[in-house]
Amino acid sequence: MQENSQPSGQPILVLFDVDGTLINSYEFDTELFVQAVREVTGMVIHGDWSSYTYVSDGGVLQEEIARQGLSGNADEWERKVKERFTALTREHLQEANGNLEKPGARDFVEHMLQRSDCAVGVATGGWGGTARLKLQHIGLGSHLASGKLALATSSDHHNRLSIMRLAERRAKANWVAQTTDVVQPKHHKIYFGDGPWDQRACADLGFHFIAIGNRIEHPHRFDDFLDQQALLQAAGLLG
Repeated sequence: MQENSQPSGQPILVLFDVDGTLINSYEFDTELFVQAVREVTGMVIHGDWSSYTYVSDGGVLQEEIARQGLSGNADEWERKVKERFTALTREHLQEANGNLEKPGARDFVEHMLQRSDCAVGVATGGWGGTARLKLQHIGLGSHLASGKLALATSSDHHNRLSIMRLAERRAKANWVAQTTDVVQPKHHKIYFGDGPWDQRACADLGFHFIAIGNRIEHPHRFDDFLDQQALLQAAGLLG
């Protein structure tokens, strides 16, 4: 008999975006990103993310550096902008009036983490430092620290597809490490997001997309995470 049995089958993969999905941060995140870029580099950017090749913090910054011909080492500029942006985000969250959690988000993520048939992670176009601050703000920091909740960000890749693939690998690795003898006959991938780039990435990667918020129209769209039964049904996770 093997002492360390490995789980059989494949888990259901459940990934979440951060800004505008788990936390009401889309507006201030955009504002602070633009501010950090301006303060550090002097570049002025418009904040219309749909016009960029890679809709991620690193992708947007590197495209603007090339477009505006900023001299110097691009990676060093990114390090400095990331540092300033993280500081601005920390200050904003500390001064926020109340918790900025999308209603029901923490409970829903924790419900997913409790399911033995689900591998759960976060895949965001934001940088790792700011993503962790936001997840800590809504009470999910301990799950990151424990390794239960996987995380992939723009600090790993500029391309959203690569970020999602990495989050998938990390979430599955966590699941294998913490789960035994669970059989899930069909492999189902689900992503909760709020932007058109999330929707396009899901189409490219074969994810079942669930829209959160009112920024896009979609057959499966919810304002928040309060109606867990409806969310689970839309995601195909009931029964």
